[in-house]
Amino acid sequence: MHNFSYRIFGFNKDTYRTMLTITKGDHHLPTHGLTYRLDVDLRLQGEKTVYFLRGENGAGKSSFLKHFVVPGLRLQSTPFLYVGQDLAMQVYPMRAVLGVLDLPRSGPSPQETVLSWLETGSAARVLILDEYDKYVAEVAPAVEKTGAFIETLIMVSHTAPEDAEQTLRHTFSHGRELFLHKHRNTGTSHVQVTERVLW
Repeated sequence: MHNFSYRIFGFNKDTYRTMLTITKGDHHLPTHGLTYRLDVDLRLQGEKTVYFLRGENGAGKSSFLKHFVVPGLRLQSTPFLYVGQDLAMQVYPMRAVLGVLDLPRSGPSPQETVLSWLETGSAARVLILDEYDKYVAEVAPAVEKTGAFIETLIMVSHTAPEDAEQTLRHTFSHGRELFLHKHRNTGTSHVQVTERVLW
């Protein structure tokens, strides 16, 4: 873990209105040859907000999550759930967790497993879905049901966020797009992070 990651976070403990703040400026990830540039503070909101994290392949979307967002949530002890890119590889560990906790076994389908696993994490306030497009059919019903306890949903997606608006709008009051645009320079690639209000 990189120490510089921890210095960029602020936290408003007034409920969960602001889940996490990443301050404006350049934030370096030298191990990946990336520098993320924010022109204004990025405040990840609670209060039923969904974020679509988008950008071209190689723009550093997953790295932004793993090295900035996730360490910040851990630092302030915000409970979260994370589903990675390869759902097929995660289904069996999810079933193992359900078994160890002696919880009702899920059905045979990945969709049922994901739903049962997410339901065990009802203390979580943030749900992160990396490369959501790869397993949308399996997790979409489960995501809707987590709306009872999830305050902030972060989805890495390659599709236009408007495509999911009708599905998520009745569960989440606010929708935002975080777009990562990669500028390639000599040595280090600069990634511009911009936010757009969807609803």
